[in-house]
Amino acid sequence: MLSRSARLAPRLRAAGLQAAACGALGLGARSAVFQRRGLFSAATELPDIDVDGVAYGFMTSQALFTGLELGVFDAIAASPTESLDLAGLQAATGVSAPRFQTLLTALVAAHSLRRSADGVYSNSANTARFLVAGSRHYYGDYLKLQIGRQFYHRMGELPDVMRTGEAPSYASWFSDPEVRHGSARARAAEPPTALPPLTYQHRHACIPAAFFTQNESTLSTI
Repeated sequence: MLSRSARLAPRLRAAGLQAAACGALGLGARSAVFQRRGLFSAATELPDIDVDGVAYGFMTSQALFTGLELGVFDAIAASPTESLDLAGLQAATGVSAPRFQTLLTALVAAHSLRRSADGVYSNSANTARFLVAGSRHYYGDYLKLQIGRQFYHRMGELPDVMRTGEAPSYASWFSDPEVRHGSARARAAEPPTALPPLTYQHRHACIPAAFFTQNESTLSTI
């Protein structure tokens, strides 16, 4: 039997996503809703941390990166009906691991996939636009190659960086040929029309860049 926290996790993640959107667009009439969910302080109407949403957010990120790595979104987009059931996705991706169903469920909970009542999966609008390789707005390679394979793991070193004050420079990091090659592939594969004006790249890459570089001139360009 699932624990209460496991049962509530999808709802907490969804509430966290809605709260983030509300914060970006202005509180307006939604503030009362989020007060009741404990996401805003009733006294000040200021955003408050969604503890579970933040703490478990890395799982959602890894589900997204894995979906990209396995070609889940591309397989759905390539099907004649732009939808596939579990067996169809297993055949299209070549993945038959027992946990594949769990991955699909996680992607549905993250709203990147839709699941019909009869168990057929389709891409959400943003997934089709940004995470399918054939789209002119695609930047999935940047997400999976640079964020998923490089920056994501670097963030695990953050406690040591804070305690010691020692952070690797970009020069030392990119002296690794594999890291340098992966970064070049990610940037080369990202078309210039992929990102909206405030780019995801600049919004999110600045976090690991700020923590893991000793080069002030690098930070000034972010």
